[in-house]
Amino acid sequence: MNDTAVHPVDERLPTPRLAALGLQHVLVMYAGAIAVPLIVGRALKLTPEQVALLISADLFACGIVTLIQSFGVT
Repeated sequence: MNDTAVHPVDERLPTPRLAALGLQHVLVMYAGAIAVPLIVGRALKLTPEQVALLISADLFACGIVTLIQSFGVT
C-alpha cells in the first residue's frame, strides 16, 4: 500500500468547490445562530434592543468557538 496516499477526509478540495461549501456552511450556521435568539427573545418578551444584543452575543460566541475549533485547544 502507498504510504503517501491521502485519506478522502484529509484531501484538499479544488478552490471553487471549497469556496462554495464554505459559503454554504456560513449561511446555514448564520440562520441557526439567528433563529435561537429570536425565538428566545420573543418568548421572554424582550425589547428589540435586547434581542439585537442577544443576537450579537450569540454571533460573537459562534465566532470564538469557530476559532477554537479551527486552531485547536492544544
